[in-house]
Amino acid sequence: TDAELWEQLGAAFTGLNRLPDARRCYESAVAHAPDRVVGYERLAQLLWRGLNKPEDARAALERLAAARPLDPDAVFLKARFEAAAAATSAVTLFTHA
Repeated sequence: TDAELWEQLGAAFTGLNRLPDARRCYESAVAHAPDRVVGYERLAQLLWRGLNKPEDARAALERLAAARPLDPDAVFLKARFEAAAAATSAVTLFTHA
């Protein structure tokens, strides 16, 4: 599908450390298949870990939750992000105290 091709291109750009290009590809993947969880997952990972934009990652996962509110994979992915974000915040808080 078009979404899978955009995801593959995003992965290639990520591997080349062309992160803004990767973001555009993952955004295109999500636009082509807004009900496909993996596109949101890769976009959120790139935003959070690669581009240090956790709020943008959260927004992407909120779009996923709105698109697939009853999908257990979508709910689990958002919950996993929130848990990791909370743990990261706690570590930052205690290492900078």
